[in-house]
Amino acid sequence: MQFRILAIDDEAMALETLRLVLASETDIEMQTTNSFEEAIRLVRAEPNGFAVVLIDFKMPKMDGAQLTRALLTINPNLQIVMHSGDLRRETMKASYAAGIRDFIDKDTDPIEFRARIRQLCLKFEDTVQTFEPQDLPDENEKLIRSINMIGKSKALAEVAALVHQVASSTCNVLIHGSPAPAKNWLLARFTGTRRGGRNRLWRSMSVRSRTT
Repeated sequence: MQFRILAIDDEAMALETLRLVLASETDIEMQTTNSFEEAIRLVRAEPNGFAVVLIDFKMPKMDGAQLTRALLTINPNLQIVMHSGDLRRETMKASYAAGIRDFIDKDTDPIEFRARIRQLCLKFEDTVQTFEPQDLPDENEKLIRSINMIGKSKALAEVAALVHQVASSTCNVLIHGSPAPAKNWLLARFTGTRRGGRNRLWRSMSVRSRTT
């Protein structure tokens, strides 16, 4: 999964440092801005588009706590990290009260910084998998479902295709392999239903047709 991170800081050097620190993370895409208005616009355009939002606390016009509240109004589940060199107690208290998930000192070791961002990205991935609709079934899965079985593998899809093939004929069916009563019953029921109950079921080592 590709993770997008939005960083907001009024200092260009700070934003460039963030890019360099996360450059080795190939599945992370950085987007930066020095404007709180632009940050609000970006999040409003894609409320669930960013795995993590990094905010500097000290910025002109609006501080990090105020910006955090504004962004959480758009998406209450947004993972916001205060990325600041201001470690005063009142700053941290105001940041957490606003709703941030973490507070990271700008002097934090790059390895630790990447680890903490990675942890938040994984939480975001879990949330996406939980709340986003599941992917539509692929062609293999559709074919397997058509014979009242569950699976996605190519091998089982090939069996399903063969079942459809023999179901349209009047020949006997030979099932080759280890005992599997449930599957044998399903195949017999499917082919028997499709062919008006005229088939006989044989079990051996593979699925194939045998004329009589």
